[in-house]
Amino acid sequence: MTCRCGQHFCWLCGSATGFDHTYHTISNHECGRWKKELDKSIDTAASNHKRYIHYFSRWNGHRDSLKKEEANKDMMIRTLKAICDDLSGNDYEYNSLIAAVSVLLSARKVLSNSYAFAYFLSGNDWYAGEVNPDQTSLNQALFEDMQQQFEGEIERLSKLLSMTEMELEDVKKKHLADVLTCARTTMKRMQNFYDAINSGLLGQLEQSVVSIADFMPHNLPI
Repeated sequence: MTCRCGQHFCWLCGSATGFDHTYHTISNHECGRWKKELDKSIDTAASNHKRYIHYFSRWNGHRDSLKKEEANKDMMIRTLKAICDDLSGNDYEYNSLIAAVSVLLSARKVLSNSYAFAYFLSGNDWYAGEVNPDQTSLNQALFEDMQQQFEGEIERLSKLLSMTEMELEDVKKKHLADVLTCARTTMKRMQNFYDAINSGLLGQLEQSVVSIADFMPHNLPI
């Protein structure tokens, strides 16, 4: 987002960012990552509170986005149907595009909840004594990398599905292809995210005290 003064800032945390960005990264900004406080003089309780607020704000931000996307679901579907009708698309294509909307909503829920998971992952509460500190750092880096890539794809899909017919007047056919491609990529990243948590992170524990639901893929054309 851009202030009228010209300064760019993150829509989620409000921090100032650089100008250059893609759907996956923003220059001089990594708001999804928790960086441990280097000032050892900070009280432990204050540090823990700061860590909690970091993850809560991102969980809550994506829940807010989910509510808006759910409220706009019917509008997204109407726009896709109108474009399909204009291009004489068949029922299979239309149903696949409707599935893309479901992918977005499901992925947004997973992303939001992943910040709750990350809160405990960064706290090392689940696996103290089972995983050494170096491996813990690698686990957190891997998780955050996958989370950022997943988040970038979700934002791209959300943007594609939020576009109006007027904005898409000259690129309707390309738009539908972009929606399906992005939805497939989002679903694949979501599946990889599940696998990394179940097989990678939780699989390292001899007696895991946590588990997540099985991944349920949506119906999309390959």
